[in-house]
Amino acid sequence: MQIPSPKNKNSHFQSISRNQSAMTLIEITVVITILLSLVGIVFVGLTSYNKGSARAKCILQQSKLQKTSIAYANLNEIDEGAPVANFVNTLISAGYIQQTPVCPDTGNYTFLDKIPNQTESFVTCSIASHISN
Repeated sequence: MQIPSPKNKNSHFQSISRNQSAMTLIEITVVITILLSLVGIVFVGLTSYNKGSARAKCILQQSKLQKTSIAYANLNEIDEGAPVANFVNTLISAGYIQQTPVCPDTGNYTFLDKIPNQTESFVTCSIASHISN
């Protein structure tokens, strides 16, 4: 018994491809442009989020360092305004902090070499928006 062979083997595939609609080059270009625009918006959002989080981390770090310097002064019974040479290194060697703190953004910290009073900041950042109030 023989199986009949079709007249044209590709006729089935040709009918499928003729009936399907395809996207034109302009449609594909529009879709790619929209997707790239959305990626660009997400990128800008993430960049501003990272800047904001670096600012918040810097301000929080300054606050912690201020509290640490006051705690050191209180525990060692040192008066406000008393000079302490290399105060940051003193805090590191006493175990209050592990290493010299750095700004999580591109700023630089400036430290006092004395015990801060109520109106002074022990540490300030060179980036103006990172100064805590």
